[in-house]
Amino acid sequence: MFVNLQDAGAGFEGTMGEIGERLGGVPLIGDGIRGPFDQAAGAGVAIADAGRTGQAVVETIATVAGLGFALAPIAVVVLLWLWPRIRFARRSAETRALLRLDDGVQLLALRALDDARAVELARISPRVVTAWRAGDAEVTRALAALEARDSGVRLPRLG
Repeated sequence: MFVNLQDAGAGFEGTMGEIGERLGGVPLIGDGIRGPFDQAAGAGVAIADAGRTGQAVVETIATVAGLGFALAPIAVVVLLWLWPRIRFARRSAETRALLRLDDGVQLLALRALDDARAVELARISPRVVTAWRAGDAEVTRALAALEARDSGVRLPRLG
């Protein structure tokens, strides 16, 4: 559509310019009659420019729409796939950093007491909090292993 408008404007400009040149060569009236045809040729230029502008707008809209359609699935992948993996990697790194501390196993055990489900805690000990407070190394290590496992980390072996 805009190509046709551009072509029509260019054609109109050429035709009016050519008529103006031919009539401009007519003795006595040539200069006076040429002016309106030159102005009409200028209108043809404006029509052709409008066609070019319309094409540019359509191309811009098509480019933006194409990018939008391409970026939408990418955003979905980032939100649904990549973001949870980044969070998991950060939690894993944080757990490894805790394990490097002198009291790292105890800190992980404390986190497990807060985060773990009751069923998981009951598997470790029927009185898990009492055992942890008493400093039971086996219960503390089992709690820490439970928290570390949720972060994708294995506790280092003893000894």
